[in-house]
Amino acid sequence: MCPRYYDREMEDDNMCYPDIVQYAVGTAFALSIVENNHINITTMDTKGIETKKVFDYKSLIDYKPGEVVEKMVTFVKGGGVELKAADAGTDIAEHSVPYQATLYVLDGEAEVIIDDQVYNPHEGQLLVVPAYAKHSLHANKRFTVLLSVISA
Repeated sequence: MCPRYYDREMEDDNMCYPDIVQYAVGTAFALSIVENNHINITTMDTKGIETKKVFDYKSLIDYKPGEVVEKMVTFVKGGGVELKAADAGTDIAEHSVPYQATLYVLDGEAEVIIDDQVYNPHEGQLLVVPAYAKHSLHANKRFTVLLSVISA
């Protein structure tokens, strides 16, 4: 069973994020482009949200008091794309993964610590986290990010 903040459809495949990270090693990566609060998705045999459809990201994910909400957009062998909406005061604990990650801040401002250095990307900005780097996130204010993970 997946933790409460994972989507129910992910449970159908008995996969939670750690399993996806293990699964996401190898081939093609799905591309997501953000334009005017919409996500245009080009995918290849993926799981996540419906393909060949334009979405306003705000219709896919919403804040929940005191929580970090996650929504898988798409994943394939080699990578994945996920939305994260963090309520003010929430944290994503320090961790390290063998994948490069790109955070695109859709709204709000994040506090990201990478190898003990603090970054504060805000709406419209990108931050790349190197593979194997220790990193954590804190929400001084609410924020939503589009997280793209690529195998190193």
